[in-house]
Amino acid sequence: MSPPIVSVLVPVYNGEKYLGMLIDCLIKQTLTNFEVILVDDQSEDNSLQIIEHQSSLDTRFRVLRMPKKGGNAVKGIKYGLNYCNGKYFFYMSQDDLIEHDTLEKLVTTAELQNVDAVIPDMEWFFANSPNNRKTTPPNGLNYDSIIDGTTAFKLAMPWKIHGFYLRKTHLLREVGYDDSYLTGDECNSRKYLFFCNRVAFCQTTFYYRQDNTSALTKVFRPHIIEDIYSYVHLLEFMYQNSFDREFIKKWHQHSVDLIFYYRRMAEQNSATLDDTDKKSAQNILYEARNRLLKFSRNSKLFKGYIRLLRKSKINWQ
Repeated sequence: MSPPIVSVLVPVYNGEKYLGMLIDCLIKQTLTNFEVILVDDQSEDNSLQIIEHQSSLDTRFRVLRMPKKGGNAVKGIKYGLNYCNGKYFFYMSQDDLIEHDTLEKLVTTAELQNVDAVIPDMEWFFANSPNNRKTTPPNGLNYDSIIDGTTAFKLAMPWKIHGFYLRKTHLLREVGYDDSYLTGDECNSRKYLFFCNRVAFCQTTFYYRQDNTSALTKVFRPHIIEDIYSYVHLLEFMYQNSFDREFIKKWHQHSVDLIFYYRRMAEQNSATLDDTDKKSAQNILYEARNRLLKFSRNSKLFKGYIRLLRKSKINWQ
């Protein structure tokens, strides 16, 4: 039996509400030579039974269980990547969907255009909504455009290029995958693009679900503040790779603003947090601030420096 051309990796945690729809859209794919790696993070509902049943029906579906609870999707992606056998890698959350021809179109584009990444359209998906926002090729680009990695990275910073795209598995492993904080995939997906020689676009749709109110990123918890870690890491990456200073300054200011955005979020959600959560939120915010201050000193970007020093304390209600 030939190896799969693409590995679809899906972290799973308490996803019984959506797993049936995910599985259905995958078994209906027009491409048949793929594998699905389902990484269960110690689910407490019927998720494990659902995916194990599917794997008993279709050998393309493989179930892994985290040896200990990871606590977020990034841990599951890092763990499951070691088991991917496909030439290409494609990540989906347990509540996301794709069109029936998405895998075929992505792989065909990658093979014909000899590219390292293929970007599908992305719909910010709310079920039963006829007017969902859609991300398509940006800045005058089209489905025939080929861009270099630096251009793709710059477009990915403001998410004009999103993070759900086809990647080469061997290049992804070479670039590495950091799972040390909640939003690590947002950092990793941007960094991968930088190392690409050629990036293409494809007219097929990834449906990024927005109406799952139980998703980790939809409810304020202290670890959401770790988003700032991603931006500081990316600032360091841009500095080390000699990006133009004006571009770095723009994202440095964005990172400064994020400190105060998450401080406001913490204050607004004060009533939902216990004392342990409040302490954790303040500690993470201080750590994010300190990382940003260190970068500011090293890069001699001091706008907002004093404000960061003096006004990073959360005022709990």
